[in-house]
Amino acid sequence: MTAVVFVFVNTWNEYAAAFILVQDPDLQPLTVSMPRFLGLYIKDWQYLFTTAIVAIVPVIILFAIIEKRLIGGLTAGSVK
Repeated sequence: MTAVVFVFVNTWNEYAAAFILVQDPDLQPLTVSMPRFLGLYIKDWQYLFTTAIVAIVPVIILFAIIEKRLIGGLTAGSVK
């Protein structure tokens, strides 16, 4: 279960590969498209914060669902 969490978070936060490989703005993940809301003279904070919340919610839900198994798996190897 711990490996699933780490793989999910790393996949969800894969910024560099998506930034370089995906050129179509409609196909870019949320983390790559967020800087488009910050311009030189205009900063659309409401869109930036809304996108940030949408990007964070799946990680929080995943952690809430598997919290006990994650902590149990991390502490299982420390007790002999």
